[in-house]
Amino acid sequence: MLQPQAPELEETILGACLIEKEGMALVDELLKPEMFYVTRHQLIYAALQAMFHAGTNIDILTATEELRKRGKLDDAGGPFYITQLSSRVASSAHLEYHARIVHQKYIRREMIVGFSKLLTLSGDETIDLTDTLVDAHNLLDRLEGACGHNRQLRDMDTLMQATLVEAEGRMRKNKDGVTGIPTGLTELDKMTGGWQNNDLITIAARPAVGKTAFALHLAKAAAAAGHHTVVYSLEMQGERLGDRWLLSAGE
Repeated sequence: MLQPQAPELEETILGACLIEKEGMALVDELLKPEMFYVTRHQLIYAALQAMFHAGTNIDILTATEELRKRGKLDDAGGPFYITQLSSRVASSAHLEYHARIVHQKYIRREMIVGFSKLLTLSGDETIDLTDTLVDAHNLLDRLEGACGHNRQLRDMDTLMQATLVEAEGRMRKNKDGVTGIPTGLTELDKMTGGWQNNDLITIAARPAVGKTAFALHLAKAAAAAGHHTVVYSLEMQGERLGDRWLLSAGE
């Protein structure tokens, strides 16, 4: 059976990390070297991640030198392959999305290996059933943990490096003072700079004072700015939300 894999996306991720300053900051917490399917990609990512944590500038030349110091340059495909990776991507626009796909492929491979082992253990009556159930429980715990963002403790140097890279990215995206997703409300945008990554926004008010209408306005503003938007409601059907959306857009 063909193992779940996405080698082309692995190449794209590595290429983006080589040419984009914020590349590693976007994927560092999500991906580990062993999550790459291709062995040489594991070697390259391990080197890039070590450089990122050490605060070393990452580019084709420094990455090649790091692999050479590790004695892994030939195993990683050599200087030509490293250079070739940088031509696989134009920007890091979809880097996080690509990283999540690679992450999910890794989890599926781990599921195949883990469940195959459990299948064998389940048929072996010489093994205590309780031990097999414990193995099954541990496997599910490990897979569930892997489905998260793999957040790890970071020292202040690493945290501030990632913070500065993110801040520089926001400055480049700055449009009329809005560095995040616009709210559609000028004064609110001035105060917040728009909704930022990882923001959790809570709208609280008395019943029937316009919370849903306000939330729909925010969703419309995000969609109008080109951001994918989804609205869930436990209070009304989709058609009623659609009515309110249409009415808010009418004269």
